Amino acid sequence: MLECPLGFENCSEISVTRQIVVAVFYFCSVDLDVNNPNFLIMQGRITKVLNMKPKEILSMIEEAAGTSLYDSKRDATNKLLEEKDLMVRGANQLLDKAVESKLEK
Repeated sequence: MLECPLGFENCSEISVTRQIVVAVFYFCSVDLDVNNPNFLIMQGRITKVLNMKPKEILSMIEEAAGTSLYDSKRDATNKLLEEKDLMVRGANQLLDKAVESKLEK
């Protein structure tokens, strides 16, 4: 039978926990998203992170740093630019045809 720690003789159950206390404002001041699930790697997930491939680790870091949001915005903007460029090329072709036919006359 285990001995009970002094002062806890009358307790039927003792719970031992670990708590991380961080000054959150410090992380927020450098624009880190403390609500991101990858912001802090808890003890149970460290093995999973250690077994990740480099690309997966990079993705996790980018998400935690908040840069993945800008990557998706950049990709959407590039797609929009490509669509607009296609429209401009089409308009230029129509103008060229219209001008050429008038020049020929």
